[in-house]
Amino acid sequence: MTRILVDGSPLCYPLTGIGQYTHSLLNAMALERPDWEFIVLSPYHPTSPVRLPNVIHDLKASKARKEHATGWRAWWFDAILPRACRQLGGDFLWAANGLVPFALSGLKVALTIYDFVPERYPETMAWMPRQYRKWNLRHWLGRASLLLPISKATEQEALTLFGATSHAVVYPGVDDLFFTPPSSLEPGAGEDDYLIVLGTLEPRKNLDRLIGCVEELVRRGTWPTGLRLRIVGGKGWRDSTLLKRISALEATGIAQCTGYLERAVLPCQLRNARALLMPSLYEGFGMPLAEAMAVGCPILCSDIPPFREVVEGYPALCHGTDLAAMVEAYEAFLHAPRAMRFPSGQPHAPFRFTWKESAHQILGAFDRTSQIRLRA
Repeated sequence: MTRILVDGSPLCYPLTGIGQYTHSLLNAMALERPDWEFIVLSPYHPTSPVRLPNVIHDLKASKARKEHATGWRAWWFDAILPRACRQLGGDFLWAANGLVPFALSGLKVALTIYDFVPERYPETMAWMPRQYRKWNLRHWLGRASLLLPISKATEQEALTLFGATSHAVVYPGVDDLFFTPPSSLEPGAGEDDYLIVLGTLEPRKNLDRLIGCVEELVRRGTWPTGLRLRIVGGKGWRDSTLLKRISALEATGIAQCTGYLERAVLPCQLRNARALLMPSLYEGFGMPLAEAMAVGCPILCSDIPPFREVVEGYPALCHGTDLAAMVEAYEAFLHAPRAMRFPSGQPHAPFRFTWKESAHQILGAFDRTSQIRLRA
């Protein structure tokens, strides 16, 4: 029996980008290969376990804690996880969090590559996590048995920056709930007029400039009466100034910061929005874009390679990341005739981003590499 060990760190918190990717792809892989065993190791009891017979959350081997403790996750990752991997044995460690313990040995590594923020936008990260991610990735790019970027853009970056050749592009998929037909009883249906932003509040999301754009449209008198900016996402880092600016807009009734919302409500949040805004400076993929496409929500996003890759063939409005370009694009969108602003319907079938297809890609990579000798 093939045994895949999984770094389940992303499953210990409310599911956002990496956590959702890990959960949904693990679920899809386990369904596709019921004769394989997937053992999940995590520093804490998972908040979102995968409940399938061949997925085992080994809390004992993980020495998983129930309560969160400062510094435990970092210590667990470099000290406990390698030891647990040696004890359990397996065919691969799937590094689903995009990092691999420096001390790991005796096991093939399948490394998911989400992005190269420490190289491309180091100023958006705190010093310690930036240095750790930077040197960990550099160390393992030449040692992992499988390199699995989440987009062709990230695949090209790995090659350009480090000469690293990837083994398979494993896109994020879109969950089935985004394809469920809308109901007239959906919460929020027809109640509000809003533009929506999905994502953690962190510097590379370019939300500070987005707030500046809204402020400028208000100053010009071109922000439509009754329209709100709805920001859905948890707090991140280096966000104190941003939160103050959002609070100022909230006081005027123009902005609304909801914090983290359960995924079950996101399809109707997107479906009822005037548009999804995603003005990021840098990303590895852009999962909210794919989810917006699934429900037929209009998209305004920054003109960066991974976003162009995701929205290919979809009527999205791509713009520059500077304030002037954003103001011009948003003003044009908001004051265009309604028929020109909205897609004609659901995206063309078959939809490109499905977890089943992603599972086929990563499982195929496992199959091709299973007979290759472990790298020293």
